[in-house]
Amino acid sequence: MKKILGAALLASALLLTGCGGSDEPGPTKTVFVQPDQQNVEPETDSNEFSTVEQEFLYDISLFNTPELAAQPPADLISLGRIICAAFDEGKSLESIVAAGSQVGGLSEQSLLTVSAASVVNFCPEHDSSGTSS
Repeated sequence: MKKILGAALLASALLLTGCGGSDEPGPTKTVFVQPDQQNVEPETDSNEFSTVEQEFLYDISLFNTPELAAQPPADLISLGRIICAAFDEGKSLESIVAAGSQVGGLSEQSLLTVSAASVVNFCPEHDSSGTSS
């Protein structure tokens, strides 16, 4: 059974954090099942990902985070693109990490890692360090 990161739920949470005043109830609780093994190698052919997606995954792997290594690569890529979309909407890093840690099942440190790799690879226009070109 494929372990799903739940990028769609994270996207919903990010949208909900910016809406405010909605009469509709939000998600109550989301639980993600982590595999029993840590540092599982991705079971995928790297040719199915673009060069920038492979670089994104490589950047994440440099942090050697078991929590992220256990996630399917396609789900990490989706999460990275959702994070960039949230930046495009003007959301702050703090609000993205807070929303993601509440519903996404990942630690704040893992979300910061994915956010950094996202900005470097998918949306360098949001690099606030002044090093993007």
